[in-house]
Amino acid sequence: QKSSKSRRARKEELTREFENCLEQVLTWLLEAEEELSLLEKVDEDDLKVVRKQFKDFENFMGSLTESQDTVGRVLHRGQLLVGKAENEEERAAIEGQLRLVNGRWEELRELSMQRQNALQLTLNRLQNKQLVAIDKWLSEVEEEMKSCEPLADSQEASLRQIEAHTKLQAKIHAFQETINDLNSFVAVVDEGDSSDEHVGALELSLQSIGERWRAICEWAEVRASQLDGLAELCAHTTEVFDTLNEWLKEREHELLGLKSAHHLEEPEQVTEQV
Repeated sequence: QKSSKSRRARKEELTREFENCLEQVLTWLLEAEEELSLLEKVDEDDLKVVRKQFKDFENFMGSLTESQDTVGRVLHRGQLLVGKAENEEERAAIEGQLRLVNGRWEELRELSMQRQNALQLTLNRLQNKQLVAIDKWLSEVEEEMKSCEPLADSQEASLRQIEAHTKLQAKIHAFQETINDLNSFVAVVDEGDSSDEHVGALELSLQSIGERWRAICEWAEVRASQLDGLAELCAHTTEVFDTLNEWLKEREHELLGLKSAHHLEEPEQVTEQV
């Protein structure tokens, strides 16, 4: 009698725990299902948007992981109650609740995995696309650097070089934001065997781009320093040259007016020419 009452009390306690836990899980499942259904479609073109979607969804997936144990406890307690059911009707009712919870949980997990996979694929595609575009830009600038002429030796040519380099520096400055954006690149880690290889390749690409970018910026600074004041220097040099040239012409003209030494007959003529 006492043992029977004890078993009944234990079953009632287990039932209450199951029902409370079941209510919490069903409430959470409903909220999670609504949150997932309200998420915007994965953007196909905008890297910044996809990156934010990816980060936000990581939080959602984290909540799924945290709630997995709670769902497991409900299913476990339900199975215990099934074993203690006093009749088929009671057993069927509990099993129906367990199927409902398990079905909704599995569907939520499947839909979440599908979205996570779509985000990973899109993020990888857009990041690789941007890396290709950056590599192309860097290559074009590097070719432009190689084709730069030596420092000009005339004011007109130096002004052309200064103008061209000013445009190049503006181009480099405008690209700074794109380079800064590389700090926000995400190394997507999945369950595949090539995950580590992919992460390593991304790190190498970012390192190479960083080194090439620094080399371009340093070259641009050195070139700007070399061009600074070059036009004025060329103008001053031209002015000095013209002045010297004019002086030399005057001296040559004076020399042409002098008589040869064997034509000088009087001492006064020698003194005058000296």
